[in-house]
Amino acid sequence: VNLKGVNLAQNKIRFKPSQEGYGKLTVTGKNGFVSNPVIFYGLPRDARLNTTPSEKEEYLADCILFDSVTSPNQIKTYRITALKNEKIAIDIKARRLGSMLDAKMTLRDPSGVKLIEVDDVEDATQGLITHHADPMLQYKVKQAGDYILEVTDVLGNCGPDYYYLIERRSNVPAFQTFVSPANLT
Repeated sequence: VNLKGVNLAQNKIRFKPSQEGYGKLTVTGKNGFVSNPVIFYGLPRDARLNTTPSEKEEYLADCILFDSVTSPNQIKTYRITALKNEKIAIDIKARRLGSMLDAKMTLRDPSGVKLIEVDDVEDATQGLITHHADPMLQYKVKQAGDYILEVTDVLGNCGPDYYYLIERRSNVPAFQTFVSPANLT
């Protein structure tokens, strides 16, 4: 992991998440103070991660892509091959990982017709986050073919802080169980 900031004891550390899911990374500086926590997401051990997806590359089920929006008003596209009546479930993690991206996803059929467009989906597991800016798409296709998934920033912004993980799954769980405090004190 490359580090940027002031009073750093080093500019690079090796870090391996000990568990799957969300976590926080902190480092101790030259002055002995601990940095602000940086959110990370530990991938499953058997995850297939693609950090250099090409434009309109086929996006396979149970694969995780890491990408970013690098130019203003950019629309990133991914080709999704689906069977007749297949359920497509895609989740973007951006804001939940500290990214500036306010993502929007659009799914188009093989002829380019817009089937569904999704924006913010509330994630109750994220505690006090008030702006849920990550979309989740679920759609059952009617015919087999190559579908196009488009990802863009709602405001057309871009930069190194506009990164995201995008995961295609065979389904999205119907519910999640979590514990939340009844109050903040």
